[in-house]
Amino acid sequence: MCHYWLQNNIEDFKAILTKFLDRLLARGHILTTLTPIFTQAATLLDNHTLSSTITATSKENTLYIHRTYHPRGIKPFEIRQIHDKILKPSLAYDQMIVALSRPKNLRDVLTRTALHTHLATVQEALRELTLNSNAAKI
Repeated sequence: MCHYWLQNNIEDFKAILTKFLDRLLARGHILTTLTPIFTQAATLLDNHTLSSTITATSKENTLYIHRTYHPRGIKPFEIRQIHDKILKPSLAYDQMIVALSRPKNLRDVLTRTALHTHLATVQEALRELTLNSNAAKI
């Protein structure tokens, strides 16, 4: 079983990248300045196999335990102790990672951001934004 970051799902990666580019443009950055940077990054990613880097630095067989942080909740070291005592002998995982996330707050409810996109690739997103930028200049 292999668990990696969100970026290993190509559709999620494309959606996040497109939204990131849209936000940079909304903040006043110029597409002609951003295009070479994004193109260079896309070329680098296309030419370099990230999977070999990821598998070399992380273990394939990792147990992830995700919990929402609570000040009076169980602590990560307690989870690790319980895991080592009870679960480790009977589970076939090489390592365990306890991940804590912050609890939702009022800001999360009021400023929810959705990532909506229909673009297929990073290069297609760059082409569409370039065309839109050129049309706006006319």
